[in-house]
Amino acid sequence: KRTGAKKAVARKLPSPVRSTKARLAVMFPDGTVIASKFASKVFCDVIEKVGAERVAGLNISQSGTLLISKTRDERYQQNKISGDYYVLTHCSTEVKKHYLEEISRKLDLKLKITKVLPPLD
Repeated sequence: KRTGAKKAVARKLPSPVRSTKARLAVMFPDGTVIASKFASKVFCDVIEKVGAERVAGLNISQSGTLLISKTRDERYQQNKISGDYYVLTHCSTEVKKHYLEEISRKLDLKLKITKVLPPLD
């Protein structure tokens, strides 16, 4: 017997394709290198070394949220750093690299920022 109701068909959706995990490495003019397997850690460490207050003074924002702030945002991922600052880390490695280049240019830091691919197994 048919009741007229269609039977639900389970469909498997393809998994989203993610790009290869990339890492950031930043070299300061004095030879100091900041690198990690986590781009967000490098991002925050560089901002701490440069000075969160100096970077906050640049008023860089993403999607209406300041990159560096003293207040926590409910919408986006942020990491807390020294001085009670929060760093917006809710962006791709490529965008983090772009922000570091912008910070370096605006503050004339002459940082060398590279995107490093992990070794193949």
